[in-house]
Amino acid sequence: METLRRLALRIRLNKVDGVGITGPVLLHELLPESRIVQGWCRINGKNPCWHVVVFNGDECLDIGHEMACMQDPDFRKHSVTFTTEEPEEGVESDKMVLDTWEIYQANPGNFWKMAPKKIQDFRSKMKRLHSEGKL
Repeated sequence: METLRRLALRIRLNKVDGVGITGPVLLHELLPESRIVQGWCRINGKNPCWHVVVFNGDECLDIGHEMACMQDPDFRKHSVTFTTEEPEEGVESDKMVLDTWEIYQANPGNFWKMAPKKIQDFRSKMKRLHSEGKL
């Protein structure tokens, strides 16, 4: 999807990557009919880790994967699977990211208020560009 790629490029260009779940949350906001889903991903079938993706209809949009492929084009060669079923074995996760997800789930407004000013400004800019048909 073009919005996914363009948003990922803008995130990288504006150096606001590496900020937890901000990418998927913003993508979800830009696609009003979408839904944001937490689950687990596996890379090459190993080490499940907690992950958030956006579904637009039946299409799974993974901005984290897109960003990883931009950083390392060879990453596209890896098999990445996503599931909403919690794996039985240990799961890798970042407590701060999980806490941020809980804040977002409870109140998206508070999530954005707690975000750094640079992220808030970036969000405003992306929403404006999207409404103008430029994203």
